[in-house]
Amino acid sequence: MWPVFYVRCAAVFTIAAAGAIGTLLLRKLSSSLHRIEEQALSAIVGSACLSTIVLALCSIGLARKGVFLALGMVAIAIAVGLRVRPSGKPFPRLPNVWKWFFGATFVILTIVYVRNATDPELLPGSLTRLLSALDRAHGFQPSAPVGVPEGIDLLFLYAFAFGRHTAAALVNLGLLISLAMLVLSYARRIGHPVAGVVAALLTFASPLIGPELAVANMDVATAAALFAIFYLLQIWDEQRAPALLVPIGILAGFSYAANYCAIVAVPYTLTFLAWKLSRTRQPVVRPLLNFTVPALLFAAPWVILDIRHHLSIQLGWHYAWNPIALPILLTLFGLPSLRFRAGRNLLLAAGVFAILPFSGGAAILPLTPLASLALALGLPRWPGFVTAARSEARTRYPWTAKVPWAAIGIAAVCVWFVLNVNRSVVLRDYFRLEQAWQTRWPAKPGKWNVEDLAPTMWKLGVIRPARVEVEPGISFLLDPRDLIAVSILRGGAWQPEVWNSLSPSLSEGAVFLDVGAHIGYFSMKASPRVGKTGHVLAFEPNPETLVLLRDNVTANHAGNVIVEPIACTEHEQTLTLYAGPPSNTGMSSLAQDNVPVEGAPKSYTVPCRPIDDVVRQLKLTRVDAIKIDVEGAEVGVLRGAMNTLRRFHPKVVVEVVPEQLDKLHTTPGDVIAAFHQAGYNHSRPLDSPITDWEWTVTPSPIR
Repeated sequence: MWPVFYVRCAAVFTIAAAGAIGTLLLRKLSSSLHRIEEQALSAIVGSACLSTIVLALCSIGLARKGVFLALGMVAIAIAVGLRVRPSGKPFPRLPNVWKWFFGATFVILTIVYVRNATDPELLPGSLTRLLSALDRAHGFQPSAPVGVPEGIDLLFLYAFAFGRHTAAALVNLGLLISLAMLVLSYARRIGHPVAGVVAALLTFASPLIGPELAVANMDVATAAALFAIFYLLQIWDEQRAPALLVPIGILAGFSYAANYCAIVAVPYTLTFLAWKLSRTRQPVVRPLLNFTVPALLFAAPWVILDIRHHLSIQLGWHYAWNPIALPILLTLFGLPSLRFRAGRNLLLAAGVFAILPFSGGAAILPLTPLASLALALGLPRWPGFVTAARSEARTRYPWTAKVPWAAIGIAAVCVWFVLNVNRSVVLRDYFRLEQAWQTRWPAKPGKWNVEDLAPTMWKLGVIRPARVEVEPGISFLLDPRDLIAVSILRGGAWQPEVWNSLSPSLSEGAVFLDVGAHIGYFSMKASPRVGKTGHVLAFEPNPETLVLLRDNVTANHAGNVIVEPIACTEHEQTLTLYAGPPSNTGMSSLAQDNVPVEGAPKSYTVPCRPIDDVVRQLKLTRVDAIKIDVEGAEVGVLRGAMNTLRRFHPKVVVEVVPEQLDKLHTTPGDVIAAFHQAGYNHSRPLDSPITDWEWTVTPSPIR
């Protein structure tokens, strides 16, 4: 209980520190804001400032917990000591019905997000490793090479130093809450509070609407910064306060730091300012400088960091107009809201920000606040619209009057809540029910099978990837579309005959080589058996599967597992790996013809090394068991492990599929020859039809 409390306190402290810095800045600039919008803007502007401060601390090696603690406490103490009330006018009050509806829905969504923040898969493994490396090195150190962080990553680092990955995810949730409150505040500022409720809830729910989005990602920060820029520009247009251009510039620079494609905020702001000032014949140069200078100050460190890591060459690919987002916005949201000046402003900003890269849900969230407000403004009389629609429905279809729509709506919300609050339980129980059905009513050949329902459940969002504990202490992130994951969910295991063969050779201190580790199923099972004094080497070259493998290693605290991101071959070289389809990611192969997909499969250039080189480099003194499943490349693996096989005589379980071997110009005879060359003299099949073979060295009888 205490660790959970500590983690949440770490997240609250980070949000409070960012809010305090933002409050000090906004009040120093004497901005006239309402209390709610000042708090939301303070959190977003303060996050931009705090991430830049952490960047500076990382650069000089002072990214330490003690420094973060002192910085946050000083900022909070000064902000609390000011005790200056916002001077803005009060907003129109929300109707009680909408106030309660907003509050209840908001609380439910918050509970879902807080629950999701504890799931390891919702914070990408690469981000966890990046934050861990920065935290250990106390910044950017040559001795600790890590990837290039985004601006929001360093805000996460501040929370990560206190409460690890869960605190970082909760900080991102704080930004999402600030964004939703800012959407509601803008609608209330322009006199449409009910529209604000609808838009705020759509914005707040958007990471659940887009399954690819996680609680912790840079898109929330990008969306918050872009909408805050839009919001402050509208206030500046009303008040023409030069001081407001400073936080606008800070946010524009931070937008680049959070997602360098969001640099479109800079030309948008410059054009907006120049147009508004020229229409009123006011000086243009000084206001533009008030915006440009802080924008450059906050963007320059990240530009330098990108140039140092040679990232500028990627800009041309990312700056591609999103051809789908803008028509959708104009057709679905734009037409009804064009009669409002605010609606036209929203759609103009959405059209500019549609330049952001389109990759599923990643481009949706930054546009959601603007599109949601435009949609809500297009139907400003929501209660009247609902009443009119209900009356029309009852007139045309009298039977609808007898339908308990309220009960159906409440039931739908409850079902949705259950499906999202614990996805691992839903996923596991769905397949348990499926197998219970299959046992009770076995499917007949050629007839409908209950197992055929799983793809439809995926499309409906009932089952989603989730971390499932398959046995005590061992869990995996399982995708219900993938063959291996489905086999584990339905049968509780994957290739049990292989594990039954390997496990007797694995004990405390043993060394296991998992060649073609995939998500690490056998590696995770072997890890507790070999213990702290043993080692597991997991070889997996597929970059997509490698992410899942490393996430599983982290989630299972398998410190004795060494992940080798290479393909095992006879000689050191670089080859092309062809990725398997989502329905069977384990089919990745060095031969394109071994990958069962329509058209050309995804391909990656991967490094290749012999197992002998890895064993020599790690100075291993024993190897007890090897599992080889590499979709046709088994002969190259064996030839590259010849010294290891001759020296240690480990038990070897190898997959032999003649059709796959043929695509790489080898045969089952080559496999047998390699084993005989290494001194192996006994083999037996493990399954039927025979694909997996066990090879061992049996001592010759003494005569």
